[in-house]
Amino acid sequence: MKIATKEAKIQHLLRRTGFTATKKQMAAFASLTIPQVVDKLLNAPLQAPKPPENLNEKSDVSVLVQWWLNTMIHTPNPLQEKMTLFWHGHFTSSFRKVRDIHLLAQQNVLLRKFALGNFRELTYNITVDAAMLIYLDNNTNMKKSPNENYARELMELFTLGLGNYTETDVKEVARALTGWQVKKAERKVVYVPNIHDDGKKTIFRKTDTFDTRKTTDWIVAQPACATYIATKLWKAFAYPNPEPSVIKFVTKAFIDSGYEIKALLKAIFNSEAFYSDLAYRAQVLSPVEYTVGMLSLFPTIKLVEDKTTHALLKEMGQVPFDPPNVSGWQSGPAWLNSAPLFGRFNFVDFLVDKLTDKDFPINTSLAPTTLLNDVLDRLGLSDLSQQTRAELESYLKKSGLSNKETIQHGLLHLLLISPEAQVH
Repeated sequence: MKIATKEAKIQHLLRRTGFTATKKQMAAFASLTIPQVVDKLLNAPLQAPKPPENLNEKSDVSVLVQWWLNTMIHTPNPLQEKMTLFWHGHFTSSFRKVRDIHLLAQQNVLLRKFALGNFRELTYNITVDAAMLIYLDNNTNMKKSPNENYARELMELFTLGLGNYTETDVKEVARALTGWQVKKAERKVVYVPNIHDDGKKTIFRKTDTFDTRKTTDWIVAQPACATYIATKLWKAFAYPNPEPSVIKFVTKAFIDSGYEIKALLKAIFNSEAFYSDLAYRAQVLSPVEYTVGMLSLFPTIKLVEDKTTHALLKEMGQVPFDPPNVSGWQSGPAWLNSAPLFGRFNFVDFLVDKLTDKDFPINTSLAPTTLLNDVLDRLGLSDLSQQTRAELESYLKKSGLSNKETIQHGLLHLLLISPEAQVH
């Protein structure tokens, strides 16, 4: 079994719930059991960082991206940021459609607030969020001219999954969600009673005077919702193609808790399957996860402020607030196609070129094997494959440890583009 020891389980858990898992980070949990570590991670104090103000709404999306990257790098609660990133890819909105970076900043705050909260509350609040109202046209959904766009995506992508609703449900949900408008000048959402359809609607075989709150609650209560969300979170944190028995177990925990996201994650992180061979190094890091992880390892350098980081994220295929479509970003091995992989190579090249001995000191008086082990512990890559390790040791021996800068840049470059550094 690849994740057999408690130390290996903690390292695996930290990789999945955060962006790095160095030996120093793991030491903080060494005396705890795995359930205790899970509780500590899930109950870390929630953060509420404030996005930058006075942004140029047309051009400062890069400033907001840089702010979020810095927040992810320096947060004391990485799971909260990771879940915020997850929900950003789930309840997607795009700067290209919304065209107001302040509204996307508001949405980012909303997603962080509910990142580990109640899914029913998250669904309702994102439905009446200004950026979402604009992005999926619920802003123009009125009694006299219903717009079904948000109603369809709410069920297909956000809560139930394709095949778990009918066209009649789409039309009736659209009627129920009428009444909301965005006052763009004030960046506020208002409810306008006279554009809301207050007649009776029939949704999932139930007839009622559905409004937005009743509708989102009723959709979340459908059995397909808990299964859909549990499966998606399992795939995001554990591994693809989960067994039905595993999903049944974590879905029950989700429902029994009243749709608390934290309860669902607790069931995932405490399950035996989460530490099985199927889960070990089974996830490809997204470009944002990869970039944040790399920069977190070298906290004294401030490359996030450099617009090159933003450009390289685009080359890797994932810029926050700019998803390709309402489905969010593709994931898994697709992140490692030739063009995105070349972007990762360029990012590492850019990163290590800026590193100094102050950022990451290396003791070249150590023997190659000892030096390598020290570096791997500090980077959280101590479980390298034998093949990668052998190639790195060969590189160090050939270098003769004569040029400190060459060793530092060469070794780190080889390590950070290694196959093990692309997965978690």
